[in-house]
Amino acid sequence: MDENGLFKKVLVITSEGFWLIDCENKTIHVNESLCHMLGYGYHEFIGKSPLEFVDEENKKIFIEQMGQINSSKQRSYRIELRANNGENIPTRFNATTIHDDEGKALQSFAMVSDMRQEVALYKALESANEKLKISENLVKTMLDTQENLIVVTDGKK
Repeated sequence: MDENGLFKKVLVITSEGFWLIDCENKTIHVNESLCHMLGYGYHEFIGKSPLEFVDEENKKIFIEQMGQINSSKQRSYRIELRANNGENIPTRFNATTIHDDEGKALQSFAMVSDMRQEVALYKALESANEKLKISENLVKTMLDTQENLIVVTDGKK
């Protein structure tokens, strides 16, 4: 297998989404993982701007990042992409710009990570921490309002 074929195979089998965009911000190629993540078919991406796959709030993030294409090679940022079912999917973009010999941007590509699981874990951790604070305050209040002496021990200390 030649090097080009190997790279294509890697892009097909990776679980990360892959998004290739031309210098006019039109989609040239996406991999199956990105299609699956967002629920669109391959041809629904081709020729479209990434701006068509975000809501108004996330459009600002994309526009800001697209403005950096000529000035930076690599960018990493979080953005929510709108899935075919209308759901906003939290993602992490690791974007790279390919320049010609004169420094003109030719294409950009991004590896797109689905962050739903990480976001859910973070929210669960926040909720657990909040419940722990409430429990600690309840115990502290109970101990502070007792008229009797209370000793908390583990049996040794």
